[in-house]
Amino acid sequence: MYVLPKSHEYARGYRHVTIPSIFGQIYDAVWSQMIPVHLKAGEAIVFDHALGHASKPNAANTVRIAATHSLISRNPEMRFYWNNNGVVEEFVGENGFYNTEEAKTGAGDLMKIRDVDFEMKQFNQEEFNTLIGVEKEVVQKPKFRKNWIQRIFH
Repeated sequence: MYVLPKSHEYARGYRHVTIPSIFGQIYDAVWSQMIPVHLKAGEAIVFDHALGHASKPNAANTVRIAATHSLISRNPEMRFYWNNNGVVEEFVGENGFYNTEEAKTGAGDLMKIRDVDFEMKQFNQEEFNTLIGVEKEVVQKPKFRKNWIQRIFH
């Protein structure tokens, strides 16, 4: 599993396969900044689901077993979000609906609450670099290395 450090702080929004990811236009740049989280059998990681996370394809000849679990309050107000031609719609969610095929194709019989005032933002490379603190000029790298070497040997 890989995570994009602090990405849960970049933007909050609504999630569904029909709502574009904020990182959709800079996929390769995001992967270059993700760090691996190595877990042994029986270990678990707990994180905010807004944290950018992904796994690379399983290239082994064996099955890779993974499990997920969500914690929610005792009586949550469940919601379902759907991108209807650029407008995010909010519906009253129903327990179990999220695990149906219908959840991927529309809201079905769910009761609509409202159209959400939400811009489907996607970061460009420059905005992403600013967020993660990457300097524009590559010239900074040799200077950093020189200072790092001086700190070790002096």
